[in-house]
Amino acid sequence: LLVPGIFAYMLEKFVENVEAHYPTFIKAVSENLISVTDLKSAFSYVLYMELGPLKKLVEKALNRLKLGISSEKSIDLFSSETGSHIIFLTNRIFLDSFKQGGNLIEVGKKLGNSVVKFIELRKQRKSISRSFEAMTLVMQPITVALLVVMMGILSFFSETIIDLPYFAFGEIPMQTVELGSTAMVFFLSFINAFCIKEMRGGYWGTVFLYAGVLLILSGASWFFTDKFIAGFFNEAFGSLK
Repeated sequence: LLVPGIFAYMLEKFVENVEAHYPTFIKAVSENLISVTDLKSAFSYVLYMELGPLKKLVEKALNRLKLGISSEKSIDLFSSETGSHIIFLTNRIFLDSFKQGGNLIEVGKKLGNSVVKFIELRKQRKSISRSFEAMTLVMQPITVALLVVMMGILSFFSETIIDLPYFAFGEIPMQTVELGSTAMVFFLSFINAFCIKEMRGGYWGTVFLYAGVLLILSGASWFFTDKFIAGFFNEAFGSLK
């Protein structure tokens, strides 16, 4: 789970980095189109600016324009390479305004400011979700520890108490209890991973990353709690066995 999760996280960070440089790009292209007549010249101009990972995508779009590919097709391919839906929608609006002869300076400012506002709102959402994420990462191993404690108590009753003549307990199916607890841990890990993803938003593939991290924490909690419980019952009630 960690491998596809890390890949999804890296992809999400790439898209966010591209979106962070996009407002500068769209404003510069809009302003430059006032003095030039085509997108080819405008894209050539913005390549001298600091655009981060967006620069390579702009170079690819410029090469397509130089090869004679239409502006609409080049912009659509450029949008798809960014992996961002907000950039795709913004480029469509900009392209329609360019074709219809709109006020490109005003259009560029409005679109750039809209993207900036979108990025700010997303940052606020992630900031709020961090508290939930931290609470989940703490509560998951605690829940697993409680499950292991419960299994330890049941195992103690199953192995020790039922052998005493003054207790009439039946045998407890510990294998079934362990399977049920294991299934519960996996269920909670994926449910909490989905909850974290819904709280913070972003690419759905990051669910695998959070699920992997939660499963690792759960496994560590299970291992150490099981060792502690086994040692505790051996020391406290070893004479009863």
